[in-house]
Order: sequence, then C-alpha cells, then structure tokens
Amino acid sequence: MKHKTTTFQQRLANQIAKRRDSQEGITLLESLVSIIVLTIAISTVTPPIFLAVATRVQNRKAEQAMNLAQKYVDRVQGLVREGNYGPSGPNALPGQNPNQANPELVPPPGGLFPNVLDSPSSNCNNFNNFTTTNMPAWNQALQVDVDGDCQPDFFVQIFRSSLQQQNNNGQVVAFPIGVRVYAWAAQGNFGNLCNPSTNNNIQQCPNNLNNNPGRLEASLGPTEGLGAQRIQPLAVTYANVVYSENAGSLQWYRNNLQNLPANLFD
Repeated sequence: MKHKTTTFQQRLANQIAKRRDSQEGITLLESLVSIIVLTIAISTVTPPIFLAVATRVQNRKAEQAMNLAQKYVDRVQGLVREGNYGPSGPNALPGQNPNQANPELVPPPGGLFPNVLDSPSSNCNNFNNFTTTNMPAWNQALQVDVDGDCQPDFFVQIFRSSLQQQNNNGQVVAFPIGVRVYAWAAQGNFGNLCNPSTNNNIQQCPNNLNNNPGRLEASLGPTEGLGAQRIQPLAVTYANVVYSENAGSLQWYRNNLQNLPANLFD
C-alpha cells in the first residue's frame, strides 16, 4: 500500500512539473509577442515625432530670421524718421553699393564685420557691442547672437543700393535698403554664396532666380538638413526709406518706384 502511494505521488508531482513547464513556455511566448508589438508601435510612432521636432526647429529658425530682418529695417527707418543720421559716424546709415540701383541684384556679403556682435548680452568679452556708430560696409556681414550666449547664431547683410535722393545740404533723404539674414552655417561659404548679380554660380541659386532674382530665401523643409542654408539667406527684406520732412522725398519715392521691380517690397 505504501509503494502504491509513493507511485501515485510521483505521478502527481510529474504532472504538476509538466504543467509548470507548459505555463512557463506560454509566459515566454507572450513576452516575445509583447516585445514584437511594442517594437512595431515604437517604429510607427517615432518618425512622426522626429519629423514634428525637426519642423518645429526649422520654423523657429525661419521665424527668428524674419524677425531679425524686420528689426534692422525698423532701426534704419527709425533713424531716418528722427532726422539725426548720416553716411558715417553716430547714427550711420547702412553701407551703400555704388554700382547697383536695384537692391535685389546687390551681391552677397564677402566676409564678416570683424570683432562686432549684436547680442542681447552686454558682456561678450570677445566682441564689441553693435551700435549705429559701427555699421558694417555693404559687403560685410554683421554677426548676430539671439540667445545671449555671446556666440553668433546668424549673420546679416544690411545695405543700400546706389539709388538715392539728397537734399540741398547733401543729406540722403530717400533710398531703398535690403536686409539678408543667413544661418551661421553659411559663414564658411563666403565667395560661394548665391549671387543674384552674376551667372557664375547660378546653379547654386534657386531655379526661379531669373524670374525673381531677389527671392533668395532657402527652403527649410524638415528633411533637408542644412542644405540650401549654406549658400542662401533664410530671410530677405527690401524697403524704401524716406525722410518725410523733406519736401521732395515723396515725389522721388513715387518716381523711382517705376524703376524697381513691381514686387520688390511685397
């Protein structure tokens, strides 16, 4: 009787062990299925997240560039509105290209304005602060820091074309200006920046350059990386600046609009 009981106990123990092994196998299989499902879910969700982040970064950069372009236009218009300005010295006007009346066709900058940084921080020890007394030449690019870390984030070309009107005292009272804002990544390509005034490197410029020579803005698609940002500006703005206290300025403005592209100030 004792022998039979022992045999029965062994059989019961064997069945329990088999059942336990079977349950462990199912648990392992379920774990593998869970891992596969999780992997598929992650691979499906992750690309849209990366795309959304990249789009946000590019949009932010484009917004900063457009704000900078408008900032420098407003600065020049403010100087002229107050009437306290000149071609050099305190409250100097932007540098003038003497050979090109159409600001769209003024060549890009050929180098940086040395040792000057426009920054919200006043403690950038390696640079002089940008003021209206140290305006760069038309073919120089002003270094710009937007986040206050004293490191350039953009560079900006601010210029006048050769078209202008002077009053009887020789003061410039009306002129068009242009502002081009480049990503800092383009600073290694001086001499190869997209140039609307020549066909030497036309292949580097937008396909529609001949139809809209001044519309040089780089495309900022989220999947394009730096791409065109290395040779084209992120933002371009043109504006007519007129000293309204001068009697002939408004008529000059009207007359010379006929000599400039119809969509220049759109």
